[in-house]
Amino acid sequence: MSQPLTAEAIGPIGLVEALMNDFFTFIHPLTPFPHEPTFREDFANRKDVHDRGFLALLASMIGALVASFPRRPRMVLKQYHRQGEFPTHMDLVLRCERICDEARGPGFLKRPDLNVNDAATSYFIGLTGAYTFRLPQFRAYASESLTILRMLGLHKPDEVLMPNLAGLFPGNSLNQSAPPTPGKGHDLISIEMGRRIFWTIFVGWKSTGQFGAAFDELVLPPATPNKPYPPYPREVDDQCIFPDQIFDQPQDRVSLITGFNTNVKIYNSYNRLDASEFAYGAGEVFDWERQKRVLDGCLRNCKRVLEGVPSELTVWPRKQKSGQAGSLYPDLSGGHPGQAFFNMAQFGTSPREAQYEIQKANIYASQLATRSYLVEKYWNLWEANQKLKAQSNSAHSSAVNSPRTGAAVLDGFLQQTPPTSASMSDIMTDRDMITERELIIRDLLEVLTSIDMVHMEPSADSFVSSKISSNLKVWGWLIIRHADD
Repeated sequence: MSQPLTAEAIGPIGLVEALMNDFFTFIHPLTPFPHEPTFREDFANRKDVHDRGFLALLASMIGALVASFPRRPRMVLKQYHRQGEFPTHMDLVLRCERICDEARGPGFLKRPDLNVNDAATSYFIGLTGAYTFRLPQFRAYASESLTILRMLGLHKPDEVLMPNLAGLFPGNSLNQSAPPTPGKGHDLISIEMGRRIFWTIFVGWKSTGQFGAAFDELVLPPATPNKPYPPYPREVDDQCIFPDQIFDQPQDRVSLITGFNTNVKIYNSYNRLDASEFAYGAGEVFDWERQKRVLDGCLRNCKRVLEGVPSELTVWPRKQKSGQAGSLYPDLSGGHPGQAFFNMAQFGTSPREAQYEIQKANIYASQLATRSYLVEKYWNLWEANQKLKAQSNSAHSSAVNSPRTGAAVLDGFLQQTPPTSASMSDIMTDRDMITERELIIRDLLEVLTSIDMVHMEPSADSFVSSKISSNLKVWGWLIIRHADD
């Protein structure tokens, strides 16, 4: 008789629990699903013994943790004397993937009880592929995760999922006497987790596109009035979300979803640019003046996202001690180097502060990468426009720089842009873009000297490097210039 497949196929239950705790401390701030209180309760009740879907989710979470943050699991394995069983972190990653596949089984998409946690499982397996430089795996499973959300209808707006919102959100001036809408098949936990998964996929899709690894397997067309994206997740921690009610976030505690949404808004700031490229093609010059206005609005939107963020998510200059500049690395003196990375004091005075720092590193890397992407987009289009101008004496190029048919559609996007005091002549100039490059590198240097590298590590080397190194061609000459200064 074969041994039943349970969490102990990964390792001793104490080891699995320690890795699960690390997932919620270090990875959950960036991918805030599944619902933590529910998952912890199910784990305590050993749901993995009789629920294959739960076991698959658990294995995928641990796989994502190990792939993104291998240094921490190595120390946990050493504590449980299992390092010989997993000589490299990939050995544990591959075991988790195997257990996940076995637990799901063939044809799992046909299950009648398919739920939002299945979408989360698919995303984590995809994320594991991305963190270990297996992009085809990321493409396949991220697409599968989005497909599951669409099958469940969790990608839809509130008025479709919950036409009667009254009574669901105490403390928000809604009629608390009205019962939840029956017959929809989704409780509020599922709806909120579905939104978080959707927007996480959205961020992954946009960020891969920034460094040229966009893929056709996953397509997210620009939102339209008839087919909008779902709302952002509510900015409350998991402890405030129940199946039939969502309570207000305590006023003295910034929700982790505030940081999550801030990162999402950065990638959502240039949807108008994506809409024009979706219609006319990337790199196409069809009306340079209109396109400049779109790029200007997107860049302003991106920079505006960080205005008014809570102090917990704001980069502050590192405090100087004894007249010495702040280090990019934690103090490794006086002990084993690995210990310094996992002494909670290195992350702040509490796990919560560590989570804010992890989110902060992710947010600022995202914003710098996006600003650099928009500046590069400007110069690429500028060069294309200059080439067209050079051909303006040709009979076939007499209409250069005049709007193509349908280009006025962009005006609809531009009308949605918040008004500014800038006149059309002030919208964007070449000099402004050169100045923006300078500002980007200065902001980058400030971020790197204000956030410990250890807080960037949970984002995974591949993720951080894609955001930073993909833009080095923009920043390299500035680095050299400032080094000379």
